[in-house]
Amino acid sequence: MVAYEFAREYENVAKMDIAATYKDAIELNREKIEGKLKFYKLGLRLLTWGFIIFIIHFLIEEVIKYVI
Repeated sequence: MVAYEFAREYENVAKMDIAATYKDAIELNREKIEGKLKFYKLGLRLLTWGFIIFIIHFLIEEVIKYVI
């Protein structure tokens, strides 16, 4: 929470305090962030494979439609 005294400090000091707080939050949540990143990468990989399979299915369906 931002206090009135904090808001009255010099701009550079306030920015550095906010940056330090942000850095601490990132370090404390590193494991959770990395876990979410693994799931995000997995999701992208599955989405890519699903799209490739869809394209192959579509092409096979079109070939069968015009051949038969």
